[in-house]
Amino acid sequence: MGHTGPQIPHGEAIEVSPGVFQSSYLDGDVVHYKLIDAPHSLAPFSSGADGRLADLIKGFLSQP
Repeated sequence: MGHTGPQIPHGEAIEVSPGVFQSSYLDGDVVHYKLIDAPHSLAPFSSGADGRLADLIKGFLSQP
């Protein structure tokens, strides 16, 4: 996407939901989410009792 600067350190990310941190690059054109203690599968976070990821995706896709 063209970002050539440094990675945003975890301590500077914004906690948008319990255990979910967001870093934004290129004026919001690139958004990185870090899920604390997430495995390499998104299943526990996308449905069921813990739908935090589904809510983030819906919010991101609803932007103009």
